Amino acid sequence: MFSLEQHCQLLAKYYLFYFDGTYPRTHSLTELLRELAKHSEGVAQLLRGESYLYVSKLEDAYVASRCMPREYDKQEVGAHA
Repeated sequence: MFSLEQHCQLLAKYYLFYFDGTYPRTHSLTELLRELAKHSEGVAQLLRGESYLYVSKLEDAYVASRCMPREYDKQEVGAHA
């Protein structure tokens, strides 16, 4: 989960740099996606409904792994693990 969240962060930062020439100096995936949503309706959809729940879970996993790591089982992560 930690690696997936970091991958999403880096991808969002790449596209923000591509579009804007800079990106926010943050580790908040939600904040990065909000900035990127200004350029893409598809990204904006990630911040709505059930998709937003997945984004926030990824962000929680990142914070938790930095502070107090815990194990995720396959059912919790889903079939894509």
